[in-house]
Amino acid sequence: MEIDIHKIDTDGVHMMADFYDCERIGGSELLSELKTAIALSGANVIDHLEYDFQGTGFSAVFLLAESHFSIHIWPDKKYVSLDMYSCGKTYPQRTISYLERYFRPSFKTETTLNRGTRHIS
Repeated sequence: MEIDIHKIDTDGVHMMADFYDCERIGGSELLSELKTAIALSGANVIDHLEYDFQGTGFSAVFLLAESHFSIHIWPDKKYVSLDMYSCGKTYPQRTISYLERYFRPSFKTETTLNRGTRHIS
């Protein structure tokens, strides 16, 4: 069966951010801060997976009831890359803003995409 993508309407928002030259890059409180940031969006964490690359990097992925959140950190470059895809009544900008205050980058880029929104051709 072929899916008609023109009938899809998930009201999904996918936010991506890159933080450069961060003053803070993480610590023992990082996971707690990530969970707080996600909760501020109104999203609900189902589970998460994390991996520490022994000082050369850190990655974490959170499965949300509303979709997902991921973060990748390169401590030696003071660089953080994150994304949050959510649908429903969530506010991913709150998560991004909270983490910007936590990492304190000197420069950032942000991209927001509407996902699964009905398109009329």
